Amino acid sequence: MRCSGQWRSRSQTPAQAPSSGSPAGLYRHGGLIRDAIEQAAESNDTDRAALAEQRASLAKEITRTEHAIERYQDAFENGNLDPARFNERLTALDTRLDTFQAQD
Repeated sequence: MRCSGQWRSRSQTPAQAPSSGSPAGLYRHGGLIRDAIEQAAESNDTDRAALAEQRASLAKEITRTEHAIERYQDAFENGNLDPARFNERLTALDTRLDTFQAQD
């Protein structure tokens, strides 16, 4: 048997001894691997929830911006908004809408 350079007391069983860095040593500590897998799964669930929340927020902003564009178009068509002001507001809303859609 090759020496790993790590001290082991006589009362330690091989399963309690420090790992020699081999994959077999890692498998002796199944709890460590299980904990790592559980932590990764929890992190994944948290990331998915955050992403879903972000996408829902973007969808609301896109809808809100589209409705604003419709209102400005209606106001312009009804003669309640002059062309220069309409163009200025519509350009800003189009830019905002493009930004939101690029994030989605």
